[in-house]
Amino acid sequence: VQIVRHGPGLGYLSIFQPAGVQVLVVGAEGDWYRLRLSATQTGWVKKISVQSLPHGILPPRSRPSSVRTRSSKDQVLITVPLAGKHPFRVIECDRRTIRVQLFGVTSNTDWIRYDCDDELVDLVIWSQPEEDLYQLDIHLNGDLWGYDAYYQGNRFCLQLNKPPQQTGKLRGKIIVVDPGHSKDPGAVGPTGYTQAEANLAIALALRKELKSKGAHVVMTREDDRHVELYDRPMIAMLNDVDLFISIHNNALPDGVNPFVNNGTSAYYYHSHSIDLARFVHSELLKATGLADHGLYYGNLAVARPTQYPAILVECAFMMIPEQEALLKTKQFQKRLAKAITRGISNFLKELDRDL
Repeated sequence: VQIVRHGPGLGYLSIFQPAGVQVLVVGAEGDWYRLRLSATQTGWVKKISVQSLPHGILPPRSRPSSVRTRSSKDQVLITVPLAGKHPFRVIECDRRTIRVQLFGVTSNTDWIRYDCDDELVDLVIWSQPEEDLYQLDIHLNGDLWGYDAYYQGNRFCLQLNKPPQQTGKLRGKIIVVDPGHSKDPGAVGPTGYTQAEANLAIALALRKELKSKGAHVVMTREDDRHVELYDRPMIAMLNDVDLFISIHNNALPDGVNPFVNNGTSAYYYHSHSIDLARFVHSELLKATGLADHGLYYGNLAVARPTQYPAILVECAFMMIPEQEALLKTKQFQKRLAKAITRGISNFLKELDRDL
């Protein structure tokens, strides 16, 4: 899968473009190709991620006449039949509105079919904001849990994942606990205690706490063996998980005073994950008494998957002697684990009230 950017090496315009998507290249700069997406929108991809088609072959043109929604126990599948694989963008407009943009597509849509027993999708509206940009706005009756976007042949598919059964309870939930770093030790404290060690100790305490509440826990690692960064979300995908929690501890680059800039922080990437980050962050602040280092939108590999709520937490600062000392104690590790568990539980209860 590939990422389309707003400029060479700049911010992400669209993530997870699958193999086989065809698009017109209209320029180049260094190691990057410039793409024509629609009448006014362009994007950039690395040259090494592109395979050139024979001269004279142009990308497909599609004019979808229908949109279909299909409801099942765990998901709603929204499909658009196309003539080829087009670049797309998925935008979470708010907690209950998701927008799909299909580039190189012109509407001929006369039909949108819903399932009668579908309680998640309220309304699907198509529009043509500009030439070669076909747009679907999907309004939901409940908060978005997660989604996936992909192609089956030339059929575009948006899979909306429903919240798990008995949403308000931890019992039965499948949760990935990801101790950050492994072969790479991460930040190192004044006494030589590494972030990889601290992360694992907290993660193991968190596993014990979550299992005591009836959750099923999947660990990305249980010891000091090496796990590649991009294998961690893959472990989550293979286990069809409900939530993803990545455990880290912080440091700062040279030139930033850690005695002024330190504390507890949490990170999300997709809007459907911000409430999980907010609840966990709040409980960590209460439990640790450390400074609030912030709630962040962060473009992090483990937070980018779209199928489930995913967050990364920075519990404390390795480079602060007092905080490193705390991180080495089982009492503090257990306190962190209990706080993260309470945060997850509060998130689930709040979501259940809104359903």
